[in-house]
Formats: sequence, structure tokens, C-alpha cells
Amino acid sequence: TCIYVFLEKYNRLKNQDYFIMLEHYDDIVFGFLNTNGELSETTTYQAKKSSTLWTTNSVYEIIQKIANSGIEILKDTFPKAKGYIQSQHFITNNTIALDYKCSTDNKVKRTYINETNESVSYLDLEKDCQLSLQKGNSKINFTKNQISHFDNLNFTFIDLGRNSKSQLDLLTGKFKTVFGNKIIDHTAARDTLIFHLKGIESTYNQGDIPKLSDSHKKIDSSTINN
Repeated sequence: TCIYVFLEKYNRLKNQDYFIMLEHYDDIVFGFLNTNGELSETTTYQAKKSSTLWTTNSVYEIIQKIANSGIEILKDTFPKAKGYIQSQHFITNNTIALDYKCSTDNKVKRTYINETNESVSYLDLEKDCQLSLQKGNSKINFTKNQISHFDNLNFTFIDLGRNSKSQLDLLTGKFKTVFGNKIIDHTAARDTLIFHLKGIESTYNQGDIPKLSDSHKKIDSSTINN
């Protein structure tokens, strides 16, 4: 998923100073730096695969984790630029179906996020759907601080196969599309990036506390360019 997102973003990434972190605050973290080395933007991804449709009740716990990571990233001492922004995604390979009761006609309606509607921000949802998500359920109750981070929340569908071979084949194809003849061996490029990402993924958090400055959990743009 990280490589898929990287390739989708590459035309925007290639002229920027950025880093990628895995299993650190969230499953995937992209950090963008300005010319002063300050963090100008953070984009995180809580990535989940599923063989069944995601319902409203099944996403509350995920939303809570995303909100909590947003709170912690905002508190992180890494220098942040004026106008710093962060966005956070629940990204999955199956349809997300959000049910809510419409206040005008008292009917239950449903919003889908899938291959026809690949990414929907919380702010673009119907107001009734937003309020329904804020209420949580019998097991999940959101604090005011968590709800304040909902504005950064996005629901994202990723068209990624469900077995390793189809996923790897898709990534090779995306490498060819993005880089063309700039890369001689697209499969080798894919596997090299996987190797480096697995290295930071399997490394323990230093001091058991996540930090955006932790170089052990980070691969930066200069390394990726090389």
C-alpha cells in the first residue's frame, strides 16, 4: 500500500524534500519538509485489507486510532512550519459503506467509497453522516479532542489485489507507467524499494516512543532518489 501511494503521489513528490515512515504513529506516514527543514505537511494512512464490506460500526475503532495518531503527531516536537497541515486516511481494498439517518426525511441513507468514488473527505460527507460518525456507538465514544481531528479524516479506496502476486504485478506495472524508460528494470526497482521499506518497518521504535525525528523508522527522499 505504501508503494502504491508513493507511485500515485510521485509526480508531486519528486521535486520535494520528504520522508516516509512505517509502523510509527500510524501504518504509513509521509512527511513533507520546506526549505528550512520544517515540517509543512504530514499525511498518514491507516491501512486495512478486508474480504468484506466495511460498515459504519466496523470503522469507528479505526477512526479513533486515526484521531489519536493525529493528536500525537500534532504534539510531536519536530519543528513545524507556519501554516502546517496534516491529513489522515483510512485506506482499504474493499468498499466502505457509511450508513446514517437523514434528518429531513428520517430515512437511512448510505455513502459508498469504492472504485467509483475513490477518496472522500469527512468534510465532503453529508452533515447528517458527519454527525452520525461523531456519535460513535456503544463501545466507542469520541472525545472533543478526537472529534476536532475529524476535519483531517479521509476515507480512501485502493484498487489493490488481494494476493501477493497480483499486488506485486500491479506495482511493477505502476513503476513502468510512472518511470517509463528512466528505469531499466522496473521489477528490480520495486523490490529494492520493498527491501528498504521492510527495513524501517521491522525496526523497533527507539525508546518505545514514536518521534518524527527517529531516523531508524524513516527513509528520506534522497535515499529513495538514489
